[in-house]
Amino acid sequence: LSAGITFAVGNTRAFAAVGQQGSVTTWGDPACGGNSNLVTEELKSKAFQLCYNEWAFTAFREGGQLVCWGDADAGGSPGDVASSLTSGVVKVCSTEFASAALKENGQVIAWGDHSVGGDLSPVHGKLQSGVLNIWGNAGAFVAAKEDGSVVTWGDPGAGGVPEAHIRDLVNVFCNIRAFAAITRGGGAVAWGAPGCGGDASAVQDQLQFGVVDIRGNGRAFVAMKDDGSVVCWGNPDFGGDASATAHMLQHSVVDIVPSLKAFAALKEDPMSLGYTVLTWGDPQTGGDSSAVSKSLLGNVLQVVANDWAFAARRDDGEVVCWGDRASGGDVTPVAQRIADGGGAAALYHTTRAFAAVLQNGSICAWGELSCGGDSKPAEHELGGEKVIDMCANDYAFAARSASGAVVAWGHKQYGGSIDEETAPKLASDVTKIIGNKFSFLAMKRSGTYVT
Repeated sequence: LSAGITFAVGNTRAFAAVGQQGSVTTWGDPACGGNSNLVTEELKSKAFQLCYNEWAFTAFREGGQLVCWGDADAGGSPGDVASSLTSGVVKVCSTEFASAALKENGQVIAWGDHSVGGDLSPVHGKLQSGVLNIWGNAGAFVAAKEDGSVVTWGDPGAGGVPEAHIRDLVNVFCNIRAFAAITRGGGAVAWGAPGCGGDASAVQDQLQFGVVDIRGNGRAFVAMKDDGSVVCWGNPDFGGDASATAHMLQHSVVDIVPSLKAFAALKEDPMSLGYTVLTWGDPQTGGDSSAVSKSLLGNVLQVVANDWAFAARRDDGEVVCWGDRASGGDVTPVAQRIADGGGAAALYHTTRAFAAVLQNGSICAWGELSCGGDSKPAEHELGGEKVIDMCANDYAFAARSASGAVVAWGHKQYGGSIDEETAPKLASDVTKIIGNKFSFLAMKRSGTYVT
């Protein structure tokens, strides 16, 4: 890529980058927006922001104009509504196969797959003015209006049906097929698929006031309250039921870390500078931390989760893991290596492995080999050079050294191996690495990118 690129983003299988003059460059799978030839002229200048779903991209240009490309059936082509997107757009959000735009006059425009929000016809009259904000999950959209009313559309099973009791929304949080929202009075409401957390009726009396944040995984939500307590609902097998630890979650909770099927809560610990960690959800994938609970009582500085396990970093650099052993839930095989490196300074994760940058600048990984659980080849390649930071996609890790060199490990088809042609370009001067689900992109000091 030519010099002068300022930032880049990626969806599942493609990237798009914006240059200093607002030009947009794309590459990757054409079916996911990696080919923008149909809109080349529109992308030559004045772009300043990029939005995307898994199949298409949208570029914001000066004046609020939108330019779309990718799968035409998934929001990559606005079709009949294109003329309404030439100016005045202030926000875009997406479902899996559709997009919606909010204009500065309070009007909403939508396009893409009709079944997941690309068709406004059932609610068209309600979205011509007065809309303050819009949000989308995988299957439906929701709009909050100036008068406090709420408009929903898209897949009924994902929350795209009207809910009379829902109004005065301040912020909305989405998972796969449900919504949870904080209302103007500090309460919380939910709607959508009950198995994904769309039904909070069992705990609604605890959600009347004091809600300041909501976290979720694909099937459950956790509301964080201003008194430090938390309230859970959704699929109990995914952390929607915290009754076993509820007595410990009534105060001092400052953060929630979700995995695919469990949650970890970080509580303030008055006896240390770190946190105490409590868990609930699927016991096999991190919801049960009883085997390491003593090591999670205070002094924890960081907790990360992959799909099947958790890892915690203590203030002395020790790493504590639990969950599926094959997915990184057992750190024992590399515990001595971590200790020899002075302990962990930062933790990272793919879907089924963990990696650490150690205090002495070396690296260490553990978990499923096909997801980056063995960093020994990369360690050898570094030759003792210190690592500054790391990046992960779903199946591989990439680390950047002090000289700006990059090494990678994990699944060879998804960024875990750097080929001979690319290796010289990554030998120095890399300033940042970003990843999508299946690949990496390295930004160099010159403003060029290497993929």
